[in-house]
Amino acid sequence: MAALEKVNQIIKNQDGKKRQASTASVDLLMIAAKAAISKKAQNVVIMDLRSVTGMADYFLICDGSSDIQIKAIANAVKDQVREADGEKPWHSEGLDSLQWVLLDYVDVVVHAMTTEKREYYGLERLWGDAEILEIGDEATDAEISANWAEDNAEMSVFYALNALENAETAIANAFSARLKSDSLK
Repeated sequence: MAALEKVNQIIKNQDGKKRQASTASVDLLMIAAKAAISKKAQNVVIMDLRSVTGMADYFLICDGSSDIQIKAIANAVKDQVREADGEKPWHSEGLDSLQWVLLDYVDVVVHAMTTEKREYYGLERLWGDAEILEIGDEATDAEISANWAEDNAEMSVFYALNALENAETAIANAFSARLKSDSLK
């Protein structure tokens, strides 16, 4: 989890850059991913929506082979998130039909669906501008964190350098403004 926290410490704000995710939302995301994988969820992906929309920070998308498995995945996510963080979904849908269950935790939205529904609705295509991290079906905690860090390390360095450049520019502008101010006195 430390790798994820380091990635999210980079200043990413406005001007098309990513918003900084809260530690709580990253923690909730990891708990949800582990819970889904524990119930043999397939094709598990995390979509980073921070640079695409303000609606949510992340989607966790996975599929299952039957309505029983979809129910098991949804219940595992709800139970493990509640146990770890005391959080309940702000909103949930699909618990009756079990073809597509949505658990909305505001910053993190979990989608557990049948393979057919996932292919038909194509959330990855719909949100195509989002960064996608493929977790895999049998990833461990360390593998999830390592994959996340690997996929985001390059972007983190870019954003850190960009933040430094912006800070240097701001300092130079403030210094120039101060010199102009002093010369007018």
